Amino acid sequence: MSDPGRPKCPIALDPVAQDAWDLIVPELERIGLLTVLDLGTLAAFCVAYGQMGMTAEILEREGRLVTLPDGTPAVHPAQEIQFQAMDQILVLGKALGLSPAARARLGFGPLDEAPNPDRRGLRAVPPPEGEKK
Repeated sequence: MSDPGRPKCPIALDPVAQDAWDLIVPELERIGLLTVLDLGTLAAFCVAYGQMGMTAEILEREGRLVTLPDGTPAVHPAQEIQFQAMDQILVLGKALGLSPAARARLGFGPLDEAPNPDRRGLRAVPPPEGEKK
């Protein structure tokens, strides 16, 4: 039986996006930052991650420059797609708490070396001086 609080991996994800899902979901669950409400954001993150991987393969195979019909060199169109995917990864990653700064904004500190069952592996960040708890 699946966990009702865990979003299911969308079947439409490509293999690289599925790998990202499989890597991220257990860790977000471990630290208590994942619910079914995160499905859309998490799926979009994984799609962007897959696009970044796909464009990296294209650019590795074809190079970062293409030759236009008039013979002029130009930046490969996949490079712009890759940059857009990276931007999406950064924005969606912040929403999901996938960086230390994002977790701090969400009220979590650095990951403990040994998981703490009371805080799901996280230490609370004390409020700034003069702010109520």
